[in-house]
Amino acid sequence: RKRSDVCEEEQPSCCVLCQDVLKDPVSTSCGHWFCRQCITSYWDQSASSGDSCCPQCGERYRTKNSSELG
Repeated sequence: RKRSDVCEEEQPSCCVLCQDVLKDPVSTSCGHWFCRQCITSYWDQSASSGDSCCPQCGERYRTKNSSELG
């Protein structure tokens, strides 16, 4: 099974940031799934404006902290 096949399944099992199987999976309020470490690193590297966004759909969040994660 190719990694891309895992990412295209209806039930989320793949992180779009690392393109691998979800590790310590978390979801954003918009419903997208990421590895906790991947989304935390992504937000840490994003703009320092205090806002963060979903790397998949671009939905903005007021703060970049774990309270936004499910």
